[in-house]
Amino acid sequence: NNTFKTAAENAQSFSFMVIGDPRGNAGSYAANATYHNRHRALINWICAQNPDFMLQTGDQVWEGAILHSDPATKIAVEDYWMTFFDIEKDLSKTKAIMTTMGNHEVQPGGRDYIYYYDLYEGAHPANGPAGNRGRIYSFTYGNTHFVCLSSYQISLPSQATWLAANLAAARANPNIKWIVAFMHAPTYTTDTERTNRVDQINNWSPLFEQYGVNLVFAGHNHFYERSWSIKEGQVVKHGTAPIYITS
Repeated sequence: NNTFKTAAENAQSFSFMVIGDPRGNAGSYAANATYHNRHRALINWICAQNPDFMLQTGDQVWEGAILHSDPATKIAVEDYWMTFFDIEKDLSKTKAIMTTMGNHEVQPGGRDYIYYYDLYEGAHPANGPAGNRGRIYSFTYGNTHFVCLSSYQISLPSQATWLAANLAAARANPNIKWIVAFMHAPTYTTDTERTNRVDQINNWSPLFEQYGVNLVFAGHNHFYERSWSIKEGQVVKHGTAPIYITS
């Protein structure tokens, strides 16, 4: 029945889900049935858990951009998006799903229209830097502040300027106990192919550490990984620096 429940004022306890990379590969629905069936089963399970909302760490679809001069790309990409929204409709009709843009949403390079902007710009809070088109924003739910950043296309130093002010305000708010950040590419990882994002470490991690960010969620690498508390690239006492989680 397509209704949403907002957060209770000053809520101290709530639940949220984090998932990433639910996409299939190139080709038809039938060719990617294994991926789509797994995605649908996951969404059905999440619905049964009844979380308050969900974070999605990017790569919702195989390709999210089209070339206007090639109508075939429009047909394929729109099919990817329609499949994605069809699978998630039973969750999205009652729960807010807060997303970050992955590399597949702008794949492949050189295409001139990216669907993500029109699909999400009006759906996400408009409190990010000017012109970011739904890729950078924050929201507070109960006693927790959430910050969404973009691993792609927008200069990380320019995001850091906005991030510093946003985190400073959140940390100064006595009603906020926890701060959570999320983006697509993992900042720290043990993956030997998709290694640490040095640009994120240099531009964002010092701010996460300065303002006491508790958790940092990402996707992109297709496995689950949870770090120790990390400060300046080193493991430190639990609870004294951010924990990085790849979903």
